[in-house]
Amino acid sequence: AKDIAAAVVYCREVGHAAAEDLSDVIVETVSSHMDRLDLRRVSFFITTFAKQQIKDTVFWKSAARRVVNSSEPLTPEVVVSVLDAFRKRGMKSETIFQALARRVMEVLQSLEPNHIPPIVATLCRVPMKEEDREEVIRELLVKWLRMLEQEKEHPTGAVTIQQILSLAVSLGLSPDIVNTAVFTKEVFDFIGNRFH
Repeated sequence: AKDIAAAVVYCREVGHAAAEDLSDVIVETVSSHMDRLDLRRVSFFITTFAKQQIKDTVFWKSAARRVVNSSEPLTPEVVVSVLDAFRKRGMKSETIFQALARRVMEVLQSLEPNHIPPIVATLCRVPMKEEDREEVIRELLVKWLRMLEQEKEHPTGAVTIQQILSLAVSLGLSPDIVNTAVFTKEVFDFIGNRFH
């Protein structure tokens, strides 16, 4: 995926019509083969194309269809990368994010503390039904707060200050989503204990 994205970018930077045509053929070929790839590989393309700012609509529509229509099991890492890449690309489709929110719930029990802040950051910023956003974010925070409690009892370094900051910023963007009093209290206790 990285090499293909690099080839597309390079062809477009050359500034020659034939190179531009080649880049279009590459993007169209990748797009037409999305259904043949497993979602992990699709996530590599989505992430790489987002990083390289490849904005071809044909690719993004194909990738979105593949993700939305798939029932293939996902790993937490794939969910995180796909959510983040679609957000960074500026996708505005509620359908995509609704489907991905359902996928978050499917992997909820497998999530580690480091997975939750980027998911919450994305879900607080993308178009989706408010009641669905609230439900998923509430479940994510409950899960993360349980892991924070475990971290207080048995420190492993799994919960970090960066995660706390990311969650605080994301929740600050959407203060009406959840009652943050419990989050604030638990984080305050956790940070306080670290400095005693």
